Amino acid sequence: MISQTTIARKLNLSQRTVSLCLAGSDRVADQTRKRVLKAAAELGYRPNRSALSMRSGRFNGVALLQSTNQQLSYLPGGLLAGIQQGLAERKMHLVMAALPLETLEDEETLPVVLSEWLVDGFLVNYAYGFSPKFADIIEQNRSPSIWLNTKRPFACIYPDDLGAGRKITEHLLALGHKRIDFFAHRTLDDHFSVADRFNGYEQAMNLAGLQARRHVISGDVNWRDIRHGVDMVKKFLSGPDRPTAVVCYEEFEAVRIVIASLELGLSIPRDLSIAAFHEMEICSSGFPITTMAIPEFEMGQKAMELLNARIEDKSSALPPIVMPYSKLFDHSTAPPPTAR
Repeated sequence: MISQTTIARKLNLSQRTVSLCLAGSDRVADQTRKRVLKAAAELGYRPNRSALSMRSGRFNGVALLQSTNQQLSYLPGGLLAGIQQGLAERKMHLVMAALPLETLEDEETLPVVLSEWLVDGFLVNYAYGFSPKFADIIEQNRSPSIWLNTKRPFACIYPDDLGAGRKITEHLLALGHKRIDFFAHRTLDDHFSVADRFNGYEQAMNLAGLQARRHVISGDVNWRDIRHGVDMVKKFLSGPDRPTAVVCYEEFEAVRIVIASLELGLSIPRDLSIAAFHEMEICSSGFPITTMAIPEFEMGQKAMELLNARIEDKSSALPPIVMPYSKLFDHSTAPPPTAR
């Protein structure tokens, strides 16, 4: 391994001078610095990160804490890309860590595990289903943290699902729809986004003097069965007062709406408008769906900005950050048949 001493001997300089040059110090002549940097490049010098960390107290690393249960720690590609962008801007690296439930709830084991990772802070990607003890241990840990997609009193970031639910409903109302239903595969207490999206929808309906109607698939959801929930959808789409538009919690519901509509002979969007929430434009069914795009990439970037601020000032108590939705990809909405 090429050391600073090796470079110093080659150039007939002191190790201290070489160290200052490599650190970018202005206490050495520019010509000397250039000589040292050129020699370091030619010899293939690489800094000893462990030694640098011991001297500075910084590892330039962040750990992304996740559950071994993917449902509890869903990681969209856009969110990860935003985090990676934030890391690159700060020349930091990422450590991926998945913790099983038994570790999360062990007050003796978890602090030891957290201390073994040589990182400056944590991004906590547990949306729900974790023990309160886990949250307490994370906050008591010596390294600062930012929680992703979770509502907490401080140091967290999540999307404005309430505002998005209201915005997409207002879009449908502006087209002339009056019978607008909300469809979800989760109950309101599963994750805050379910309740927030529904509440935003309900607020817009109430302000318009219209009735809010909600449909929820009961029981466990079979993600592999493309027909799971289709029969239920066909029932509320074939009634005498069937909706002319449906706001879907996410892609899962939107696909079921498309299948049921085709089987009932309904044309989208001529007979039925569909809108949903997702991290990207929904078109997996082969039919593009109007999508309120979750600001995942922006959340990832902002999360790194917040975490870096906590790393720089560990005493800071950052308030929750709510990220607004800014993109609407409109493909499957139109005025209702009665308005044409």
